[in-house]
Amino acid sequence: MSKRNNLVRKNIILSVVFKGLSVGLSLLLLPLTVNYLSKVEYGIWVTLLGVLSWVNYLDIGIGPGLRNKLTESVSLGDMKAFRSYLSSGIAMIGGICFCIFIIFLGGLQIINLNAFLNTNDINGYLLYYSTLYTGIIVLLLFFFSIMDQVYNAFQKTALPGMVGVIQSILMLGMVYYLTYFNYRSMLYFIIAFGFSALISKLGICIWFFSKHKQLLPHYNLINSSHMKGLVTLSGKFMLLNLTCIFIYSSANFMITLRLGPEFVRDFDVVFRVFYFISTLYFFMFNPLWSAYTDAYVKKDFIWIQKTLKRTTLLIIPVSVVVVVVGLNINFITKLWTGLELDIPGSLPITIGFYTIGLYWLANWNYFINGSGLVNIEIIVSVIAAVGTAILSWMLMPIMGTTGMALAMAVIVFLFGTAMCIQTIYILKNKL
Repeated sequence: MSKRNNLVRKNIILSVVFKGLSVGLSLLLLPLTVNYLSKVEYGIWVTLLGVLSWVNYLDIGIGPGLRNKLTESVSLGDMKAFRSYLSSGIAMIGGICFCIFIIFLGGLQIINLNAFLNTNDINGYLLYYSTLYTGIIVLLLFFFSIMDQVYNAFQKTALPGMVGVIQSILMLGMVYYLTYFNYRSMLYFIIAFGFSALISKLGICIWFFSKHKQLLPHYNLINSSHMKGLVTLSGKFMLLNLTCIFIYSSANFMITLRLGPEFVRDFDVVFRVFYFISTLYFFMFNPLWSAYTDAYVKKDFIWIQKTLKRTTLLIIPVSVVVVVVGLNINFITKLWTGLELDIPGSLPITIGFYTIGLYWLANWNYFINGSGLVNIEIIVSVIAAVGTAILSWMLMPIMGTTGMALAMAVIVFLFGTAMCIQTIYILKNKL
């Protein structure tokens, strides 16, 4: 228990440090971005990135399933199984990436991007290549994201944070260069994003395996039975991933469809301010997923219960920070971006409630996901996804972007409460 606590504590501290650096770099990057791209270009960019990043949820759940299998192998000291699961997972995700790329190329030939993105302010040529390059970048990042599961399995969850810092430094330098020499094009911005993201991920990957050569995957270790095992567990996570698209990642897309891309920027900037809060506590929760898996395999339910009690109480300081940020949102966004944004007074309130609700949900979800007992979560998440889509679509014509945030906040609180009840039930039957 002591070793597990020390690992969790170490990773939380390092993750917060790296996230703090990333936040600081983001504070410098966003003003450059909103001044580099026009209002419509910014809306198109974040919508494209958001929609195409859905591919991260369409991996038939291999990522989360692989994480649990790799963590179990490490807990049991079975490095042969670890390499086999890793090799099998790489083969499966590589195959998925190839299939998605073929479908993606075909789709680009038949979709009217101007109609799809609800704008005529960007010419079709620029939209086509912006979408193409963003899609290729997202697929490559998706493939390399399998390394996050390796880091998580060894409870080195701070390493993705280090990747984020390196990426932010590279991106900041490249956008500053483009701005300084007045090379203004959405395509240049997308290429800069792809280069910084891929180089940072690849660099840490090479560094990790140079230190752990015994963990290198190999095509001879691909195991069909391990693939079947991954699909069985991952199939459940796939349904969760699909519903996560609507609950967490569809806001900018829904706003673009319902209101237009010109409404995205102000919503997205406010959302990002609160997102800094949620990413800090997600960096705390991320080490706990693998720790919960380890504890569940070893039947250390007392540790799980104590940890959940501590993390539940942290919702109080999170709420205080959310209130402080919400009361000063206009000052923060003006200081950050240098722009006078059109922020409805109710928008920071609803996004603030969503941020608190997201903590409430994550507190229970990370244990449930770590245990693999996700059947009830799947049912609730499907209901939550449908509820988010319907409620936001109904509220936005009445409340504008506030309607999107309110729908997300209501659903996430209800989802979290259901997961709290399930967690209590699981531990009651184990203790």
